[in-house]
Amino acid sequence: ASFALTAAGIIWYSMELKNNGTDPHLIAWFSAGAFVLLGFPISMYGIVMHLTHYCQPNIQCYVVRILFMVPVYSIESWLCLRFHA
Repeated sequence: ASFALTAAGIIWYSMELKNNGTDPHLIAWFSAGAFVLLGFPISMYGIVMHLTHYCQPNIQCYVVRILFMVPVYSIESWLCLRFHA
């Protein structure tokens, strides 16, 4: 529930920035950074829990790989917004 409220707060704050005339690129960069900060710990928690309770290796190795995509691609996308060419 707290993650849903945080996501709603991010969306609300982004809309407030838009209404106050902030540059759209900065709004996108702020929103993406906030969602990186929200998704990274959730994904890392899932990875740690799967590795801690590694009882079905033939399935859990794929689950860990999929969960590891969240921090890698979210940080990469956020950095691409920041350092675009």
